Amino acid sequence: MSQRALQRKRDVTWRTVRRTLDGRWPEPRRQHRRRESRLDPCKPLIDEILRADPDAPAKQRHTAQRIFDRLTFDGAIIVTPLRNGTAFTGRPSPITRT
Repeated sequence: MSQRALQRKRDVTWRTVRRTLDGRWPEPRRQHRRRESRLDPCKPLIDEILRADPDAPAKQRHTAQRIFDRLTFDGAIIVTPLRNGTAFTGRPSPITRT
């Protein structure tokens, strides 16, 4: 079977076919570290808000927007507007908390 036919059959690049025919094993994939979520420091507060919600009347339950507004009002997270109009949320730095 030709190299091009192997390439098409296995859906790999020509370099992979060449390495395989040379007898080299593919390198193991790197394990990437899971990134920390920007909301990780706020998760206990969000859980506390949501646990209190079943007792509230239907009109007073928290939506995602209301939780976001409450977090920004409490100072749990700082929101910086970006050029494209979206918002970047993150942990407040010690400098901005004065």
